This record gives sequence, C-alpha cells and structure tokens, in this order.
Amino acid sequence: MRAWSVLLASEVNLWLAGFLFGAMAVITMMIPLMNQKGLVVDCHVGVIGSTALLGGPQAALASILFPCVYLISLGDTDLLNGLLGIVVPCVLGVLCNLWYRRRKDYWLTLRQVFVFSFLVGLGTNLAVSGYYMFEAVMNGFANIGLAGAVIIFFVSPITMALLCTLLVLEQRHSEAVLLLAETERRMLYSQKMAAIGQLAHKISHSVLNSLTLIVGEVALAKTGNMEPVRLNTCLDNINSAAECLSKVTGELVAFATPGAMRYLRLDLSKCLAGVKQMLSEMSGPDIQIVVKGEHAAGLVDVDPDRIEQVIMHLAVNALEAMSNPGRISVTVAAANLSARDHARIQSGVHRKNLHHGTFAVLSVQDTGCGMTEEVVHRIFEPFFTTKERRENVGLGLSTVYNIVQRHHGFIDIKSSLGAGTGVHVYLPVVSA
Repeated sequence: MRAWSVLLASEVNLWLAGFLFGAMAVITMMIPLMNQKGLVVDCHVGVIGSTALLGGPQAALASILFPCVYLISLGDTDLLNGLLGIVVPCVLGVLCNLWYRRRKDYWLTLRQVFVFSFLVGLGTNLAVSGYYMFEAVMNGFANIGLAGAVIIFFVSPITMALLCTLLVLEQRHSEAVLLLAETERRMLYSQKMAAIGQLAHKISHSVLNSLTLIVGEVALAKTGNMEPVRLNTCLDNINSAAECLSKVTGELVAFATPGAMRYLRLDLSKCLAGVKQMLSEMSGPDIQIVVKGEHAAGLVDVDPDRIEQVIMHLAVNALEAMSNPGRISVTVAAANLSARDHARIQSGVHRKNLHHGTFAVLSVQDTGCGMTEEVVHRIFEPFFTTKERRENVGLGLSTVYNIVQRHHGFIDIKSSLGAGTGVHVYLPVVSA
C-alpha cells in the first residue's frame, strides 16, 4: 500500500508539473519578442521540450494541453504550423527521455542536456521549415536577414538548454539534501544503537558483580558454622550489593521513563531550600558549601523535585572531582546573556521552539580537577566516567540531561584541567 501511494504521488506530481510548464509556455507565447523587421520569436519550444525531456510522457502530454487550447482560441489561419511547434518538441523530448532512461541514466549530465536540447530544438525548426517548403523558407530568410535566421534556429535549443540545466542542477541539489538527511538519520540511529549496547553491557556487568557477591555470601552463611560477627559481615555485604542493584535499576528507570512531571510556576531560588544542609552533611568539614539564590531571577515552570534531583547529582559529581579541600557553589541568578551566547546555547533547536526571552540560570561550580574538552563532550553519555573506581558509576548525569530537556532548558559546561568545573543550567523565564 505504501509503495502504491508513493507511485501514485509521483504520477500526480508529473502531471501537475506538466500543467505548470504548459502554463509557462502559454505565457511565453503571449509575450513574444519582435524586432523592427517583424520577426516574432518566443521560447515555448524550449519550455515544452524541457518538460518532455525531464518529465517523460505524462508531463509532456500535460504540458501541451494549455498551449494547444490557446493556439486554437486565437483562430490563426496558419494553425498547423503553430501545432507543429508544440507537438514536435513534445515528441522529440519524450523520445530522448525514453532513450536515456532505457540506458538507466537517471542522472543527466550537462553534456547530455546540451546534446538533447539541440536535437529537440533544431529538430523542431527543421520540421517547421519542411512544412513551409524550401523556397518559402529562403524567401523568409531574405526578409529577416542572417541575424534573424540565426535567432530563429538557435533560440529554441539555447533556451531549452538553459532551462534544463537549471532544473537538473536543482534536482541534484534536492537529491543531495535528501541524501544528507538520510545519512544523518542513519548515523544518529547507529550512535543510538551503540549507546544502547554500551548501556546493556555496563548494566549486565554491574548486576552480575552484585549477584556474584550475593550468591557467594549466601553460600558462606548457609554453612551454619560461622561466628555471629562473620555472619553479620556477610549480611552487610549482601545488603550493600542489594542496595547497589537497587540504585542501578532505579537510575535506569529514571533515565528511561522519568515519570510524570509536576510543573509549578515559582522562583527558581526556592528550589535551593535545604540544599546547603544536605551538601554539608555529604561533603564533610574540608569542603566549603556556598548556596546563593537571587529572587530577581524570574519565574520558571519547573518540577521542584526534579530540579532538586539535578542539583544533587551535579553536586555529588562535583564532590567526587575534589580530592583536596575546596569549595562548591550552587547559585541561582538571572542569566545576562549576550546575543551570541543566547544563540549559542540554543544551537540546533528548531526555530519554532526557540526561546526569545530571558533565562534563569542554575550554576554548580567546584574547584576540583576539571575536565578536558573531550571529556566535556561525553560527560552526559550513559555510564561514561573517568573515575578509577567504576563500581558505583550510574546514570546520574544522563538523568540530569533528560530532566533539563523535559524542562525545555539547556546545559552549558565550562571546565579546564586544574581550574574546576562550572555546570550552568538555563531555564526559560515565563514571567519577570
């Protein structure tokens, strides 16, 4: 059914294109060129020939309908001559079209365009000249002169060659754009499948490690001759492995299906309530925690629980990047973006989805080890990490990315080795 619909659409397009070029031929017939000696020339032969050459029989038949009706409506006494100038280029163009398509040459070269154009144009002129007979043609040449004769014989093939060249180049451009889009789609699909494969490998590795630990500890506990202290250690190991499994599966669920969002319109700074106390308990005395929110940042539509999840994931990642005493700053403020930065953070977004107003920015900055540019580009990939201990690596930053995307926000990371990292989450302001 799909193949039939595509074929039907193609046939309809050919007929519509033929009617359109037929109307163009009529316009050229209505506005001819005339010199002082009364020589009248128009370009309808080039238009009809181009349609037949590139569109084939369907487009050719459609293209001669309007010119024939127009010519008959004029009531010209030399009607047969006019019909020859319409039908002959149509027939010759169709023959050339059938010839090169039979050879499977679906791409016309520019050389073929010029050859076919001159065959159709000069063939039409010879057919019309044969109708007038040789003596009448010579008398006509004597009246219009050599320049007029050259114009008559070469205006049709030249106009047809120019029009065909423009159409062929446009066709190639359209095909190239479609090919580029298809190539990009295939590339994105292959990258997606590669990410899914990597995700499955990492998850299975974490699950198998935890299950191996659980099975081993259970086997030891079942011996029945273990001391209470050793038995408690086995139970603690089993509990830790179960918690690890729960964490991985929980993050996977949050990553794949984040659940329904409960949007509230509020000041972004209100999402910082209680953040300092939680981070202080996690970080210890060597890490200074700075939390600051500006109430002038503007109102945003957010799910407070999800934004708190974003803050905690980013803060935990910052803590793990700091091996020495340092500082973590969590701030909310109005984003003072230049026009260039405003366009940069929204690069790749469809025009209709662009936010032309202001943004509120949530920033998490640390004084840790920083990251290279290559790491920054991969930081939100599932299970990507630069940590030496990989057993606790999850989907935290990938979940952050998904949450920000669902808030129609953008993430900008600024980092360099030895100078710390700043993660800036821009959320569109709905009311100042």
